[in-house]
Amino acid sequence: MSFASVLKKLRTGKSSVAEIEDALARINIDDLEAAAEKLEEERRRILLDGTDKELEAIEAQIVTANRDVERALATRAELEKRLREAAAAEADSEKLARYRAAKKAGELAASRVAEEYPRLAAGIRDLIRALAEATAAVELANNDLPTGQDPLPDPEFAARGRGGLPRKIVSEQEVTRWYNASQDSIAPETLWSKLDQMDHDRTGRVNDVGFGCVYEKRRFIKREYLEAEMMRRPDRLAAINLPGFAADEPPVWRAVVPSNDVRTILSRLSAVSQHNPVAREDRREVRVEFVPVEDEPVDALVVGAEESAV
Repeated sequence: MSFASVLKKLRTGKSSVAEIEDALARINIDDLEAAAEKLEEERRRILLDGTDKELEAIEAQIVTANRDVERALATRAELEKRLREAAAAEADSEKLARYRAAKKAGELAASRVAEEYPRLAAGIRDLIRALAEATAAVELANNDLPTGQDPLPDPEFAARGRGGLPRKIVSEQEVTRWYNASQDSIAPETLWSKLDQMDHDRTGRVNDVGFGCVYEKRRFIKREYLEAEMMRRPDRLAAINLPGFAADEPPVWRAVVPSNDVRTILSRLSAVSQHNPVAREDRREVRVEFVPVEDEPVDALVVGAEESAV
């Protein structure tokens, strides 16, 4: 890139960090200084062997070469300055983009909370009421079951719980394995090939004197199975806290402990149902303060010592 094209970039206004870095990379001051030094060497030769006309010509070239070096240095300094400014601008642009995105997300979330939370919180409280009333009815029915009827399940467990699972056998097959009679365990698979190559008696017994172990080939039932799983009860909805919508409003629901205490839940629901949203009132007291608005007084009064004392 010539100086003309680099300078044109400088004059076109704002450039990106990548464009400025590309322009900087194309400025080779070392080559320009080397060219100027070569001209100086030629001038020294002409001083000894050349004519005045040749000297004037080479000196004109040296002036141009030195000007190119100075222009390159000035251009590099200006580009480095603009690079710092462009990098800061791009960084600030990224910050501004993040800021605007965060502002938009915050406003959207606040709008959703204002629109949806009162309805959702009231809906969950209604679910707690429905579960409590149903649980009370189920407990009453189970305490006096009709003939031939099974006890009814807990409504919330029926919806959200997980019943226990018994141990389940997936497959079974008979296999032969090397057995460490000395340690009462099946030999590691890494030893099977070695044991197969060792001398053993008719029973498949190998006396490994080196290890001090007795290995026997025995039959086993290889069984694949799923482990039994315990029954798991969920945390009850009545155990959660639902704050009021505004900071000064009572909670929509306060957790009940223990959360399976149906009487307490129903009693709490009866009290909660009496809470009605109250319009917020501004109960602040009016206060007074004096704030100076200018340095020069609008009027002045000189009071003598006697009047001041009075």
